[in-house]
Amino acid sequence: MRRLLTLPGGDRILLDSGRLEFPDLDEVSSGKAPHYVQVHQITSAWKDWAAVPEHEWQALAAQVGGTLSARPLPDRAQLPLELLGCFRLRFPGGGELTYSVPSGEWSDVAVTPSSEAMMRGFAKEMDALHRVNRAELQRLFSRYRVQVPSAPVGWERSASQGRRHKPAGDVLAEPLAKEAQGRAGSLTSYLALNPVARQAIDYALNPQRSRPVFGEMVQPLPDGYSAGMAGLIGTSFDYALRYLLAGTYAQAVWTPLTVPARYAVFQMDRERVLAEVGEACAMLEQITGLSDFGPEQARAATVLASYDVVARTGRFQELAGPASEVVQRDVLGLIQAVPLERFRPERHLIAGPLFAAAGRVGGADADLLIDDTLIEVKATRKPSVELQHLRQLVGYLVLERLGGIDHAEVPVRRVGFYYARYGVLHTWTVPELFRPGTLPRLVGWFDDSLPSRPAEAH
Repeated sequence: MRRLLTLPGGDRILLDSGRLEFPDLDEVSSGKAPHYVQVHQITSAWKDWAAVPEHEWQALAAQVGGTLSARPLPDRAQLPLELLGCFRLRFPGGGELTYSVPSGEWSDVAVTPSSEAMMRGFAKEMDALHRVNRAELQRLFSRYRVQVPSAPVGWERSASQGRRHKPAGDVLAEPLAKEAQGRAGSLTSYLALNPVARQAIDYALNPQRSRPVFGEMVQPLPDGYSAGMAGLIGTSFDYALRYLLAGTYAQAVWTPLTVPARYAVFQMDRERVLAEVGEACAMLEQITGLSDFGPEQARAATVLASYDVVARTGRFQELAGPASEVVQRDVLGLIQAVPLERFRPERHLIAGPLFAAAGRVGGADADLLIDDTLIEVKATRKPSVELQHLRQLVGYLVLERLGGIDHAEVPVRRVGFYYARYGVLHTWTVPELFRPGTLPRLVGWFDDSLPSRPAEAH
């Protein structure tokens, strides 16, 4: 059931099956729009709008001194264009999208790295508009050099989806108040402490994204394996793979913080840490290809992993040093199963990429950036994409959009996971991973929510 309510002064509210559209949200929050507040209070008590009798509709209009449309409005697809307010927008750099003024929904036709930041700025300004009218729209269209047809257009089929985009029932929440956020020391802890941030990512993810296809394990769990070894094996393999790729490909770039195991010096005897970590690094630096990786290199990777755990947690000092032979054999098997050609870079390979905006969440430690593809490495035995891992990956992409990656020559255009135990590298293009048009809004949401300076993240 849709009715158009015209308020004193000419403002209009579209009452649409439980939603009120065209409100001036800033005025509502400051108490300057009593008519809108009154309408909201009355209609929020209606459980079934289709069952509301005509006299209640008229009573609503009388209470606010407004006038009601003579009859229910047709379906949205049949509404007059001046009320629907949908525009096909073409941005410099090749980006195209369809934007609905009433709902703020986006249906992307094409999003390019060169146009994405501009789209994000446009979306933030649209959300901040006090009153959505043609004059304001034309001002924004001119400012962002957006090409628009002479008249609004209806929803068009998305080139990527082949159907009209219908957002999920939930909406992107208001940005988090900086002082109300949980204290974080890393992206992982930031997401763990802030459920609204997780919900914002979930809102943006495309439920129709592709899923990796898993076969049999290329490196089955070794004899003597226990669940308590999983974390150490995963970290050991991360180190082993980074050193393998860095030694194999000349385009590899080592970032200054790629060996966080060294920071165990703040938790343990300095001389011991530097000696054992230095020896392990020297052993792994000898690698120039897969044939160079043997039991000694696997042992060295477990040494780095054990000190890495101490550095990150401040605990488990008694376990620092070489891991058990079971862990070492497993790491060696996982490395020998790596499809090395799938990781060959054309321009550059960055082991442990550093994000300029990482300080805003307390720190972030991604695994690999190969050309324009950001890859997280997982040694899990579960043949599935874990939601918490996917959120982490999206968090890295958001940080990249906010400040870039040191030494990166091109923006990130693909993201994905390498599942070491299955030998599966699965990636998505950035547009494929997200619901149409939501990534610019998600990045804007985090930009508004996160502390502006690294010092504020602690």
